[in-house]
Amino acid sequence: MAYLGTLNTATSALQSFSQGLNDVGNNIANVNTTAYKATTASYSDTFSGLGVQVTTNSTDYTQGSLVTTGVPTDLAISGNGYFLVQTVPSTPGGTAQLFATRDGKFTLDSNGYLVNSLGYQVMGNDPQNSGDNKPVRVHSPFTTGSSTLAIVSVAIDSNGYLQETLSDGTKVPTASIPQVLLCKFNSPQSLVGVGNNLFTNLGAGGPATGSTTLTNASNAPGANGLGTVQSGCVEASNVDLTTQFTNMIRLQRAFDANAHVVTVTDTLMQTITDLKRS
Repeated sequence: MAYLGTLNTATSALQSFSQGLNDVGNNIANVNTTAYKATTASYSDTFSGLGVQVTTNSTDYTQGSLVTTGVPTDLAISGNGYFLVQTVPSTPGGTAQLFATRDGKFTLDSNGYLVNSLGYQVMGNDPQNSGDNKPVRVHSPFTTGSSTLAIVSVAIDSNGYLQETLSDGTKVPTASIPQVLLCKFNSPQSLVGVGNNLFTNLGAGGPATGSTTLTNASNAPGANGLGTVQSGCVEASNVDLTTQFTNMIRLQRAFDANAHVVTVTDTLMQTITDLKRS
């Protein structure tokens, strides 16, 4: 029956536009989420040509604005790249899970490691810990010559180096201090968000260095197309509320129109059923 085809077509539209409205709602909800990237549903007709379907949920990876926090361990990436963070192995030498993130809301834990809000360790180069692709850790304390001095403050420069100030007012030499490194992905759209501003599926993202192993030569902020690191800042969400509200109105009207098609079709089918009974 032709009316049944119309009903199925309109129903497919309602389901598809519901997904679009879900995306808009999620974007608006995350307007203040650090480093959040907005998503948008794309549509196409179905294989039979009767109806519509969601083909992709694309993510806008453009950089959000940088917001000053004044916290020295907060980091924002100005340009391309991601921080890599890893879970803390349950046993020494155990397996750790690696994630990419643009969320640089970091702190120092009780062991001096630079960590995110979940306690995952920020990766980089650490001369204290056999060099590249290691969790970044502040000295505690630092031995120079015959003296052992406490670290009294830590700042992070645009190249990712942890500038450690000693109790005598001097700084730890650059060759001895850890450095936050970045990873650039050729296909960031292949990364998979898992919540908490974290992404997995790193291999499919096509790390520009050929792997997710961080090396000082290839992954230093400001090198090889990577952005620089801004200390005392975090990246804001890239959600544009004007765009989202415009999309919401457009999707709502499309949803209402197709809901009306369902209502009219149902009325006509009921009328036909009544005629057959009379």
